[in-house]
Amino acid sequence: FYWLTALGFKLFGFTEFGARFFPAVFGLLGLGLVCYGGYRLYNEKVGFLSGVLLLSSVEYFLISKSIITDAVLFFFFSATLLFFYLGYSEGKPLFWYIMYASAGLAVLTKGPIGVLLPGLIITLFLLWQRDWRVLTRCKLFSGTLLCLAVALPWYVSMYALHGSDF
Repeated sequence: FYWLTALGFKLFGFTEFGARFFPAVFGLLGLGLVCYGGYRLYNEKVGFLSGVLLLSSVEYFLISKSIITDAVLFFFFSATLLFFYLGYSEGKPLFWYIMYASAGLAVLTKGPIGVLLPGLIITLFLLWQRDWRVLTRCKLFSGTLLCLAVALPWYVSMYALHGSDF
């Protein structure tokens, strides 16, 4: 998130627009993701209405124009859950890998909560479904490596730079 904010400043100067640019972009991306999810899981009408409902949310609007991590986290968190479900229901390996990469980016955005909370939701879903066989199809080993490859370099660098204070 801070890299994105710095990039916004580099592109647009030290202005409010520069600071708010990427949260707004991720707010729009999140809106698109919700529309896509509704469309993929149900139909075009549900996708459209899902987007309209999210767009009408005052809190989502405020988060998407605020200089906080929430819009970026919402996008990657939602992508993690959506692509888990698409992988679960359609079984395409690409969906699993998008899920793991999204979880890694969520961790980069706001720390371990980016993987712990979606992991809890997925675990509760699998408990409800009583379908633990999915663990043999979900690319658990290679996907975990992908998630770590996305998130771990930052944490290793910060630990090397700041030690246990980090």
